[in-house]
Amino acid sequence: MSKFGVRHSQSHPSIYLEYLLYFLAIIMLWWVQDHFFFWDTVQFSGKHGLYYFQHYCEAVLLPDDFDSGHIPIFGFYLASIWKIFGISLPISHWAMLPFILMIIFFTVQIANAFENRLLFTSLLILLLICDPTLLAQMTLVSPDVVLMAFFTMTLYGFIAKKSYFRWIGLMGLGLISIRGLMVVGAFFIFEFVNYDKQKLVQWRLWLPYLTVGLMVLTYALYHYLTRGWLGFHSDSPWYESFAILTLRDVPKHFIIFWWRLLDFGRVGLWISVALVIILKKMDILSYFKKQDEKMKMLYTLALILVLVFLFNFILFKGVNAHRYLLPLIYVLTLVFFKFITEHGAVFANKLLLFSLVMLLLGHFWIYPSCISQGWDASLVHLPYYELRNEMLDYLDNEKIAIENVGCQFPNLAERQYIDLRIGDTSHFSKSNIPSDKYILYSNIYNDFIDNELDEIINQYHPIKELSKGGIFLTLYKKN
Repeated sequence: MSKFGVRHSQSHPSIYLEYLLYFLAIIMLWWVQDHFFFWDTVQFSGKHGLYYFQHYCEAVLLPDDFDSGHIPIFGFYLASIWKIFGISLPISHWAMLPFILMIIFFTVQIANAFENRLLFTSLLILLLICDPTLLAQMTLVSPDVVLMAFFTMTLYGFIAKKSYFRWIGLMGLGLISIRGLMVVGAFFIFEFVNYDKQKLVQWRLWLPYLTVGLMVLTYALYHYLTRGWLGFHSDSPWYESFAILTLRDVPKHFIIFWWRLLDFGRVGLWISVALVIILKKMDILSYFKKQDEKMKMLYTLALILVLVFLFNFILFKGVNAHRYLLPLIYVLTLVFFKFITEHGAVFANKLLLFSLVMLLLGHFWIYPSCISQGWDASLVHLPYYELRNEMLDYLDNEKIAIENVGCQFPNLAERQYIDLRIGDTSHFSKSNIPSDKYILYSNIYNDFIDNELDEIINQYHPIKELSKGGIFLTLYKKN
């Protein structure tokens, strides 16, 4: 097993906070249980889940038009839950509960392993759980919740030297998505770098990776032999997202990568670390050289994850969502926490509280309409569910067919995939300005470009306006 270990407290000083978080998770799911599928979950939950529900045990592969290239185990899991408990939006959200509880449980274990002072342990747990992107994903029916459940399990397996958690976690990561498989690769590199040479030849060390590799390879081979493609194909809706970046675009995506790590209040932790460095006049190079083996391993894992995800960001055109970086964000939070508590002296608690407040405020960040925002990366999008439902009621009362209304992602799929209304194939049309008679616009819809917004203002007039909590939804009619 890896030498990556840290102080582990058996007393669990934060046990009451752990129980409180379990309770709050249940309250949160009760609150959002009627929310329709949003953002990429329209595909991963609505389309994948409904397909397997309707073709249960009859099909292995998804249709080409919404096959994402992942092993579709998440869609099959949802379909199985629906078969047992019935198909509905509330059941879909409650299907996430085991994985949310897993994230909380392993986060508490990791925090207790890193810190045994109640205040600092509690702050670390809150810093990890209250991250806007992680918390936002927990309100969705999202495979990224499953990914983070198995990631925290794997990480704890390394920290506590519990091989069964390490094994199960790596298996779950490898099966849930291609990004999960990337994280498995990062752990593989981490183990290779940190093991003694004598242990590198021990077959038990690599057995989890071989098992994951064989399962993924078997699926990939079957998929290729059956469909003739892997990952994506020329007619897939996300084909452009996997276009290779030109050298001219690489610096832009390099900046976007670091922006994602700072976004939605995470900048507070970076500011706190910078303040410690400035106030203590630290020599960073000397600092790293003086770190003990355990902390060097934590930094090594963070560096490997940075390189793995950065490579992905600067290679492909559209693979740059906030949620893609959740494992890296989690590990960087641990790194920054350790740095602040070890070197922040009497200011450590204040800096951590400042960082936590910044994270909580990050849930309310809204950028101007001209800047595309990751709306599934914070809780600020929550009013959208109520507004869209109210707008749909208005359209129904006014006898305006939604097919006659131009719109944009994430509101284009058939309602059976968004609202889980089986058999309802009605859907908004992809906007075609100025040909559309009606346009439904919201600051949630990033795909409206600036000149289209100008045309809407000049050639259309609003007939129904809704807004709440910084989110607005406006129905326009052509002049």
